[in-house]
Amino acid sequence: MSFLGIIVGKLFANPTTTSVAKAIASSSNLRLAQPTHSAFNGAPHWGHYDERGDDLLDSGDPTRFKACSDGMTVSDRRTGLLWEKKTGTPGAEISCGKTPGACREVHDVNNSYTWSNTGSASDGDAQNEFLGNLNDPSDCFGGHCDWRLPSIEELQTILVGQDAAPGQATACDTSSCIDPDFSAIGGPTASAVYWSNSSNTEKPSGAWNADFNDGNIYDASFKTFANAVRAVRRGSCVI
Repeated sequence: MSFLGIIVGKLFANPTTTSVAKAIASSSNLRLAQPTHSAFNGAPHWGHYDERGDDLLDSGDPTRFKACSDGMTVSDRRTGLLWEKKTGTPGAEISCGKTPGACREVHDVNNSYTWSNTGSASDGDAQNEFLGNLNDPSDCFGGHCDWRLPSIEELQTILVGQDAAPGQATACDTSSCIDPDFSAIGGPTASAVYWSNSSNTEKPSGAWNADFNDGNIYDASFKTFANAVRAVRRGSCVI
């Protein structure tokens, strides 16, 4: 992500500059509002379901996140999502599209990808390289070929901070604003901006993202920027 993109994002995140940010937003068409669509084809759905689809609160097991036996995925029994487990050690970001061959390990936490290579269409390295590898029919990741980028609402369910989903902690006291229970089994998370699959409906060249450095979400990131990614799908360790 460019230096300018980071500065714009930080400006909009700072509560002490809210009035200034709103004034700038009105003239630059960058919105501060939460997304109006839903990841669940309706109202935001923060359910409580286990791997069999039973109500988690009635199952006798309050554990929300489960490490799957494949060692590569994590099941969220509250939302019914199955997440990719990342590998490696957070460090310098690698722009995979700009450095061909540099991203040999598709799950490496330092890999970053563009959302779009043409400006607004979903034709970037995140789709072609990252998800292309995970959904390769000859070797589908975790036995599933329907991996995708999460919606912004789905990212908010593992985010910690002021823009996190209902029920999540609203204060981030660590270097990476990720749910600590998820972090314990989900592999490393970079203190960086992560792409969602949610476009900015008012500005098609931009997409929503979650910043795991400060716990905020933004719609100010151009799709041609290279950001971090974490794949997700609907399902669990067993389906």
